[in-house]
Amino acid sequence: MSPLCHRFLIPLLTLVAAPVLAQDLEVRTAEIPPHMDLNGAGREADILNTVADACGWTMTFVVEPFTRHWWSFEAGEGDAAAIVPIGTDLGGTPTDAYVSYRNGVTILDATGRTPTNLNDLAGLDVVAFAGATGVLPGLLEARAGFASYREVGDQFSHSRLLFGRRVQAILGDGMIIAEYNKRLANAPVAIVDTDQPVSFYPLFEPTPFAMVFRDPEMAMAFNDCLARSADRIDAINAGYVARYRDLIGDVVY
Repeated sequence: MSPLCHRFLIPLLTLVAAPVLAQDLEVRTAEIPPHMDLNGAGREADILNTVADACGWTMTFVVEPFTRHWWSFEAGEGDAAAIVPIGTDLGGTPTDAYVSYRNGVTILDATGRTPTNLNDLAGLDVVAFAGATGVLPGLLEARAGFASYREVGDQFSHSRLLFGRRVQAILGDGMIIAEYNKRLANAPVAIVDTDQPVSFYPLFEPTPFAMVFRDPEMAMAFNDCLARSADRIDAINAGYVARYRDLIGDVVY
């Protein structure tokens, strides 16, 4: 190799390696159990800690309501923001997708329906997460055929509405609904009959989410560590799918 090549190669190697040095990062993220709870634990936390470990980093999660964590990052707080939809501009450098959600419909079996698309929910009372019409393809048009449609930010209330027969269907991520169904069933005082059979139908393709870093070099390093952690991440996802299999089956995350 020529001396000229050495002159350019050594700084390049230094540039690539530097972000992988041990660092403690503050990550702004959202409370969305079972993906992330207020204590910084869950599927997303397990995935991010796995990637951080591969990079030689540690991560401290600051958990806020969904979307507020984006505002905090934009206001200059934290080294990175998690659970950011692909294509969302927060003023930093996005990474490759590291986690995905699987949205669909959880429906009371008593309806007698096995929906394959949103139009199959015509005539039903439906609840969804806040902002769903901007996320789920076709929902804006299909909701006109529902008996009623509402968006509620408190997703625990979705389960109460379903088992209380105030609605017949919930639109949202299968794991999230399964987690809140479980919490409702384990409540000290029975509020509704949670023994009613329900089923989940994944009507939509997985929705991918990225990280956004302030430092573009750290985003590049994250992508490299993410790729090297693929097998471990697959095992994490499989473990969470197994945990909620009674509702979501073997759906791919």
